[in-house]
Amino acid sequence: MGSKLFTKSQESDIRKLAKGKSNKELTKTINEKFGRSLKVSQVKSWKANHKISSGLDGHFKKGIAPWNKGKKIGSHGRTAETQFKSEPRPEDRKPIGTKTLRADGYIWVKINNDIPFKRRWKQLHRLIWEKHNGPIPEDKKLIFLDGNRKHVELENLALVSNRENLEMNRYGLNFKNPELTKTGINIAKLNIKTRERGKEKDD
Repeated sequence: MGSKLFTKSQESDIRKLAKGKSNKELTKTINEKFGRSLKVSQVKSWKANHKISSGLDGHFKKGIAPWNKGKKIGSHGRTAETQFKSEPRPEDRKPIGTKTLRADGYIWVKINNDIPFKRRWKQLHRLIWEKHNGPIPEDKKLIFLDGNRKHVELENLALVSNRENLEMNRYGLNFKNPELTKTGINIAKLNIKTRERGKEKDD
């Protein structure tokens, strides 16, 4: 994977995003932010080729000892019955309707308590869109016209195809001005159609 896959601006963003993130977390962030479908192995290789470090090494810093160094963990009283039972996650205790801003920059809303944890929360902008327009197809992506993931309003959202989203990210057609982004969407669609027609002529 070469640097040609990213603009200089995108590469600069990735260097910042890499800090404190594992390769898996960084891959997910890159795919969401830039409309890619990269694998963890690709991102790991790209980081190595561009000398990008997350700053994580999985070890304790020098001079800081693990909390349980030299301690023996035994079973006392009812400890044996409970010491290996996991506590509910903090988010798991929150009531339905709770909103939270996560590290991915999106606002999430708790929608259910009785289904697997990963499905109990949903992104607020997707909920708002689906309420007015129905389910979002798998080959489509919902974007923020002003690029602000905290600005969750129906008029600030637009549904584009994965291909259009990739075209916009690749050629810098996303703007802080919603009207310019709408123009960027039209340019992306035109570029795609132009290439498709060119291929038809070649055939």
